[in-house]
Amino acid sequence: MPSFWWTLTRLHHLESPLWMRRPNNENAMSSLVPLRQTILLRLEPISKQITAHLVATVLRGAILPVSSEAWYQFGFVATEDEAKERHLAGLYATMLKESSNTEAIFRDLVKALETNSLVQLFDMHEYSQFREVFPSLEDFLNTTPTKRPTVWRLRQFVDSSQAVEPPACLQRDYGFKYCCRREEVERMKAVYAVMLRRLGPMRVHSYCTVNRLYEEGIIKTGIPMNASDARLMQNDYMSPFMGFDNDLGLAAYRGPLFRKSLQI
Repeated sequence: MPSFWWTLTRLHHLESPLWMRRPNNENAMSSLVPLRQTILLRLEPISKQITAHLVATVLRGAILPVSSEAWYQFGFVATEDEAKERHLAGLYATMLKESSNTEAIFRDLVKALETNSLVQLFDMHEYSQFREVFPSLEDFLNTTPTKRPTVWRLRQFVDSSQAVEPPACLQRDYGFKYCCRREEVERMKAVYAVMLRRLGPMRVHSYCTVNRLYEEGIIKTGIPMNASDARLMQNDYMSPFMGFDNDLGLAAYRGPLFRKSLQI
């Protein structure tokens, strides 16, 4: 019977040719053919699913879809551009290929993801140069997931060209709850994309936490924006949970922002 690792490393034979195209085809699970999707979804716990997605992707020389949880959790969100994403993917691929025990390195990756110790895993495999190549990566990976700033989810949402439903934390922290039309969501994604490029994620986060995204991030920076859209940048800054990527204080934002249109 084929081993788990044999099955994992051959998942790319089950995929659609569209899977390798970025950035136009970003949906992580929906772009998988049914058999590949079934194999990944059978893995438990979820950390094993996420790690399997990483492994199956980087071993064929590809990069993860922006909208996937693996892209976020393994730190691709903290890279500067697609070229750096490919570099990081190559680093993970090298770690996997150089290991004398492939199933053991997979277990190590799962454990590192679960225990927030991916930085230590890089160091253990003598890849400490990642700090120079990816300046924001160490801080992102060393931060407990529930304490990571929601600006990283903003970066993921903005970079996902097909994403139209902002997650609950962005509805609360970055004003998407005030968007009444999908066109407004797209406009705000474009504005935040410029802001992130000019200011960097952590400055945007600092303005978010004091509800000064429009005043500091737009007016003082000189980013062009229709003044009538300023209302779309207000947030729940009085919330004690504001600005961080956890489930606290999000009950009012669960569910889709827009209702699906009825099919007649």
